[in-house]
This record gives sequence, structure tokens and C-alpha cells, in this order.
Amino acid sequence: QAALVVDDGVLAIEDLLAAIGVDALATLSFSGPETALVIGGVADLGQRGLARLEIRDGALGTIEQSLRLGIESGGAGSIDLVGAQTTMVASSELTIGLDGEGELELRAGATAVTRGPTVIGAGRGAGVVLLHDAGSLWHAEGPVAAGLSGVAGIAIGNGAVWSTGAEVTLGAAPGAHAQMSLDAAEWTVGGPLHLGAGGIAEVEVTDALVSVAGDLHLAADASAATMLRLDGPSTRMRIAGGLRTGRGRTDVGVTDGAWLVVHEDLRLGENEGDADVMLRDPGSLVVADGRLALGIDGAASIDFGPDTVVSGSAVDIGCDGVWRGLGRAVGPITCRGIIEMSARRDATLRVADDLVLTSDARLLVHVGSDDQGVVLAPVVASAAVTLGGTLIVEFAPAFDVGTTMRVPLLYAPVILGAFDAIEIGTTPGGMSARLETYDDRLEIVLERTGVIPVDLDGNGVVDERDLALWLAGAAGRSDVRGDFSGDGRLDGADVDLMVRHWTPPGGIEPK
Repeated sequence: QAALVVDDGVLAIEDLLAAIGVDALATLSFSGPETALVIGGVADLGQRGLARLEIRDGALGTIEQSLRLGIESGGAGSIDLVGAQTTMVASSELTIGLDGEGELELRAGATAVTRGPTVIGAGRGAGVVLLHDAGSLWHAEGPVAAGLSGVAGIAIGNGAVWSTGAEVTLGAAPGAHAQMSLDAAEWTVGGPLHLGAGGIAEVEVTDALVSVAGDLHLAADASAATMLRLDGPSTRMRIAGGLRTGRGRTDVGVTDGAWLVVHEDLRLGENEGDADVMLRDPGSLVVADGRLALGIDGAASIDFGPDTVVSGSAVDIGCDGVWRGLGRAVGPITCRGIIEMSARRDATLRVADDLVLTSDARLLVHVGSDDQGVVLAPVVASAAVTLGGTLIVEFAPAFDVGTTMRVPLLYAPVILGAFDAIEIGTTPGGMSARLETYDDRLEIVLERTGVIPVDLDGNGVVDERDLALWLAGAAGRSDVRGDFSGDGRLDGADVDLMVRHWTPPGGIEPK
């Protein structure tokens, strides 16, 4: 093993190849503002051995030709840049992890400038990039591929900045895997960004800024998979172009007040791919200045919770698109797919513009109940609603409110047209249900019908004799129908319904 320490002076290597860590351990350390390392040729760190280069406290390192870290299997090379005014300039290609392991780390305000293409995790190698602390900056002028065919890990945090001047790809080829995390940091991309071109890309952004000068492509090939998480009230991801998903699997989450802003079209579910977007927590936002389309010729869904916003100049829900909404939708909506409303109390889908349900559309409404009565998230539209397609109303297995009531399903200033078909499921607990249409609203009318169905012996009260009959049926000793919950089983859910209607001794009215 060998070690070289320079703290006041210049080391110039003019050979065509500077090989450090050929088959053993080599350590180079340069520190101080009057110290420099100049390599005029190719620099290989960690051919088959281990190589560590440390530049700190204002020292300068320049590499005129290719810089490669972790050359062969078993080799490992690392560069550690520490301190303000510490700078490394690589004028040609940078490879971090060719067939071995490579690592580039910046701390305490250090700067790295790479002018040629950068590959992190090439061949069968693994590459790691770590940027810490405010003032730390890596400016990569050329194109960047992280996880070209190997494994890449990138972590940027605590005020550090990664600036890329050209196209960036994470998870390029089948079998490649790139993971990236940004936490209170900044990332600017000077060209298009590909997350999961043919491999796997996982990106987590927490209270950080991401700016992309071109388009954002997600899960382009059938072998690709992309996971993008935006979290935190300070998180902003801005795409100057459009966002498109490909033939692979895409999963996007926007939570805790994060924003995803696309200045052109946002297209989910193309080329027979599969894409899901989920918004949670107040203030979370997905905005497309252009059209927002989902389920174009692939499967796609948007699921946005209360106090979240989804916006587009126009929204097109294709036949394979599912729109699960409890927040606020901005832009005229044309639905050929599914709008699904979950059973939630104090939640509403608010539509700021026209809503058109075509003949292919399905409005799927889930209705539940609790101690306060019916639980349903209605649609409130600020403009005209044109009805069409099929209305499907499904009731929770344990649904039972025990009284006649009207439940609002949709409010709008103008309601045009009518549903082509209406499918209202059965309501356990002896209720009937129907739809009534008015000029400005739709209502589900629930009515109590006849004898409470849990009164198995028909004497008008629910008591021990009904429980005995139900137990006999559950034990297979009777043909008594006691599946009150409608789930196809005689179980505790049916007993719960029976208890709700229980008549104690003394003849108290059923609950």
C-alpha cells in the first residue's frame, strides 16, 4: 500500500495514464489553497485495488482526460472533496463505478465541475454520489446516465446543489437500478429527464427544489419501472416541457403540500403502460398548463384526497383512466373512463369547470354509514354537468341508517342529459334506494321497507329467538337466511347488524 500527502505544492502527472490503486491500497491527500493536483492524461482510481483521493481546504484538482473510479470487479475508487474553495475539474468523461465500485463525495461547500459525459454505475459496477452541506455544488455540463447498466445511488441534502447542463437518465438499461434522494437540496436539469428508460428508477424529493428544462419521461420501456415521491410543503418540481409515461410501470406520490407543475401536457397511461398518481394532505398540487390526460392507450389513475388540487387546461379521462377525487379539480373534464367517489365524511369533489360524462363513462359511487348517518362524498360542480354513461351506486356491506332520508350525490348550476343506465346495488338492513334528478342536483332517496330483515321469526322485534335462529343457520342446522351484511357469509358482521336492531325486554323501539 502507498500514501502521498501534499499540503503546500503542486503534483503534476503528465503520463498518458495515472493508475492509482492497481491491485493494492493507495491514498492521495491534497490540502490547502496553495496545493494542486494536475493529471494530464487518463486517471484510473481503483483498477483491481483500492484508491482514495482526498482534496480539501481550498486545494485544486484537475484531470484533463477521462476520470474513472472502480475499474474492474473488486476494484474501488473514491474521491472526497471537502471545504469551501475546494475545487475539482474533470475536462472529459467521468465514470463512477465501471465494473467495480466508485464514489464521489462533496462536503462543506466543495465544488466539482465535469465537462464531459458522466456515467454512474456502468457495466457491472456500482456508483455512489454524495453531496452534503450548503455551498456544495456539482456542475455536470455533459449528459448524465445513472444506472447505465449497473447500480447507482445519489444522495443530495442539507442545502447542496446538483446542476446538470444536459440530458439526464436514471435507470437506463434493463437490469439497471438507480436510486436518488434529495432532502432540503436543489437539482436543476438542463435538458430532458428520463426516469426509468429501460431499468428501475427511484427518486424521493423531500423539501427540495427540482427544475427540468425539457420533458420528463417516466418508465419508457416495458422493462422499466419508475417510483417518484414528492413530499413536504417546500417541495417544488417544475417541468418546462411535458410529462409522459411509457410502456412500463409508473408510480407517483405527491404528499404533505408538495407541488408538481408541468408547463405543457401531462399524459399518464400511454403505449399500453400503467401509471398511478396519488395526492395526499392539504396543499398538495398537480398542475398541467397544457392538457391533463390519463388512460390514453394504457391504464392510469389519479387519486387525490381532501384539500388537494389537480388542474389542467383540459382534463381527458380515457376509457382506461380512473379518477378518484375528493379534492378540487380545475379545468373542463371529459370522462370516457371511471370517476370513483369513495365513502368519506366531510369530503367533496369540487369541479371548477364543465364536467361531461360520455356514453362510455362510469360514475362509481360508494356509500357507507356510521353513527352519524350516511357517509358519501358528493360532486359539487361550478359549471354545467352533462350526464351520460352509467351511474353505479354501491353500498357498504354493513350499510344501515334505519330511516328514510335523501342523500345529495351531485350539485351543479345546470344539469344536462341523463344517464344511459343506472345500477343501484342492494342495501343491507332493509332499505330501498333510488335516484331522483332535479334541475340543479341529483339525490339518492333511501327508504325503510317493511319488517327489519334481522327479525328472523317475524314477530316485530329482534331478540334472543332471532339470535338462536341465526346461530342455528350458522351451524348448518337451519336454512335461515341470516346474511344481513350481504358479504356471502354468516359471521360477526351479521351479529353486529342484529345488535344494532336489538329490542331489550320492555319493548323499546328498534334502534
